[in-house]
Amino acid sequence: MVYYCSKFAFKKLTKIIVNVSLLMSLRSPPLNRLVYQKHLESRSKNELVEILKELGQPVDYRASKETIINRILSIRYGDNKPKVSDLADDHPIKKMDFVDLAGRVLVILLVILLLILLYIISHQPIDYCDSDSKQSGSCVPCPARAFCSKGNVTCDPYHFFINDFCLQVNNESENENESLKMISLMLKSSKNLLKRKAGQFKCEDSNKDWISQDDLEYELKKRYNSKNIEFLAYLKNFLSSIAINNKKSNSDLFSRNNSLNGSNFSKLFNSTIFYLKNETNVVTRIIENSTVFVATDVKKPMKCVLRSIFYKNILFAAAFAASFAAFYVWYLSHKQAERYRVKADQCITALVTYIKSFKGFEISQSQLREKMENMVDDPDGVWKYVVKGLERSPVIRVTKRDDEVFYHSFR
Repeated sequence: MVYYCSKFAFKKLTKIIVNVSLLMSLRSPPLNRLVYQKHLESRSKNELVEILKELGQPVDYRASKETIINRILSIRYGDNKPKVSDLADDHPIKKMDFVDLAGRVLVILLVILLLILLYIISHQPIDYCDSDSKQSGSCVPCPARAFCSKGNVTCDPYHFFINDFCLQVNNESENENESLKMISLMLKSSKNLLKRKAGQFKCEDSNKDWISQDDLEYELKKRYNSKNIEFLAYLKNFLSSIAINNKKSNSDLFSRNNSLNGSNFSKLFNSTIFYLKNETNVVTRIIENSTVFVATDVKKPMKCVLRSIFYKNILFAAAFAASFAAFYVWYLSHKQAERYRVKADQCITALVTYIKSFKGFEISQSQLREKMENMVDDPDGVWKYVVKGLERSPVIRVTKRDDEVFYHSFR
């Protein structure tokens, strides 16, 4: 029995001597940092924890041995201000944050909503309306000089279906086919210009909904002569898909199209005007002795469409914006509170150890607050969570006396 008691006493005495020697070495003149680090690495984690306690430093028992060694080295060789971040770098608190998940889901829903909106705005019907049915926005109006049934188009006799138009064919020569292709392109460009003009008028971006024949000729000639990239790309794709002689190169076709200047352009433009006057969704008027054209189909600018949708759904948009703003504010406050709680939990561990060091004697709240201010950069936000945590601690008793709060340990 005496043997075991003496053995136990010897171990305890050895441990005390080691801790005292390390503590004295901390207060002695600085040694080589690398040598001292190796000296600490040879000690156990419990011995290193005891050293921090003797120095009056907060201890995170979850911290790794390496973290504790770095803390001791920082006290000896430099900054001795205990930062919560230094104590918990190796042990971040991992919690499932449903707010992050909700935020990501909300962003995904907004993206999906935007894609749906863009699809609705940009989607164009692809089937032709039946000739004997009412023309609607869910289908493409049946071309003039044609009969449509179940999405199929049948042009009138001696007419050729090209680029959504039925154009009359006098002979099937190659030159006429090329002329019809250009007429169809000029027709499509003319109708698009008229639709956009009508859309600008609807959106109050223009004081007129029509385009004169002279202005239309100017726009088409400018579009061709400037060799607009989109126009040439569209022409290239179009001719490559329907050209009668596929062996013809695109460069040959474009060189042939360059001959549309002068009299040849005037001839094709006059043919375009002839067909345009017979289009079912184009109205011809005479204003100030000039021929003008008005499209009954409207193509509004994107900003106008978005503005119209917003005005029609202003209550929904306002409610959605308010809900999103409220959620975002709550999200930010929740994230900030979560950061404060994490720091508070780490401070409480150190403060409980500090309170226990008084061996049951009371310590005032103001003293604890001063101690905590050395641990975090934002004590005002963290403190209220520290107070709540100490009140819930099973080893700390809280006493209120003379408008002051005191803490002491009873275990």
